[in-house]
Amino acid sequence: MKKFFTRSLFLAFLMLPFLLLAQRQVTIYGTLLSAKDNSPVIYAHIYIPNTTYGVYSDDQGNFSLEARVWASFELVISHIEHEITILQVNDNQDNIQIGTTRLRPKAYDLKEVVVTDDKDWKKNYELFERNFIGTTPQANQCKILNKLVLNFNYDKKTSKLTAWAYEPLKIENRDLGYRIRYDLVLFEFDDQRGNLIYKGFPAFELIRDASKRQQRRWEKNRKEAYQGSVMHFIRSLYHNTLKEEGFELSEIVKKTEQSGNVFMMRMTEDPIHRDAVITQEDSAEFLRFQADSRIQVRYTGEPESTAYFEQHQHIMRSNVQRAKFQTSGITLDANFVRIYSDGQVHDGVDMLIDGYFAWEKIAKMLPYDYIMK
Repeated sequence: MKKFFTRSLFLAFLMLPFLLLAQRQVTIYGTLLSAKDNSPVIYAHIYIPNTTYGVYSDDQGNFSLEARVWASFELVISHIEHEITILQVNDNQDNIQIGTTRLRPKAYDLKEVVVTDDKDWKKNYELFERNFIGTTPQANQCKILNKLVLNFNYDKKTSKLTAWAYEPLKIENRDLGYRIRYDLVLFEFDDQRGNLIYKGFPAFELIRDASKRQQRRWEKNRKEAYQGSVMHFIRSLYHNTLKEEGFELSEIVKKTEQSGNVFMMRMTEDPIHRDAVITQEDSAEFLRFQADSRIQVRYTGEPESTAYFEQHQHIMRSNVQRAKFQTSGITLDANFVRIYSDGQVHDGVDMLIDGYFAWEKIAKMLPYDYIMK
């Protein structure tokens, strides 16, 4: 599940062997029945979240899914008439039999499944789209195809927008060549403070009905989206290739200096070594990423986007020039989170991001099984 937070508006060639060794190929079998009457649940979507691994159940409720997984992984089952089900699977076999899973029917509330003629719906949707899809130049080619499944509540007293959907969002990203089914769990945006949090389960599908020229363009765009992303950073942090990949870690520290009877406060940027934030676990699959304060992440591989600079000028001095690097921040809500070699953050609900990372939202998102060619 993903969670993102923003306060201001979350190697590649050498990595493939690591990914292949760390994960294993499995086939997952199971049967889906309705808990109401034991009837087969037809055309349910069964998938490994944040990847391109997914299938649909047949007319008997059976499914067979081939995927690359860790020793422990999540399996999501989504169906329009039933509540979303998340299974935590721990199995070291190559053929994993889930058995029979009974899905609970949704208890629909008419207010939740019918979009009203509220005159503010369009305004709320535009606010949702900017903060969910994003405002990068690529966001114009990323569309929600079934936006009418969304409902909103805007609390004027708190300036908070809440959104929910009664079926998975169907998103088409024509910039990266993906179709995404997104099971939205939570969306809250504080319009006054600029704080954003959203949770959900995305499932990716490659768009294949395109020319070879278009496929090459998408591969180029995916490479550009990957470079400097949260996924790129976490993979580099895991493999200890931060410097080679263009990442620098630092901490902004307040220091008091005395000159005679005058005390002055100044901010200093102190570099952080990887060993200060990474701990090796007994498991070879993941590492601990820990930090007591906000970590500043600088990516020197690309300059700051012109669009990002222009959209953030209101919080900058007028004489500030567009930076030659990208700056983001990471704050951990917990003592640590677990990171994996594919860029996954297992306890991602406890990792808060801001700056450039937070600007690159759904329109720039890649699946965890993406490998840069």
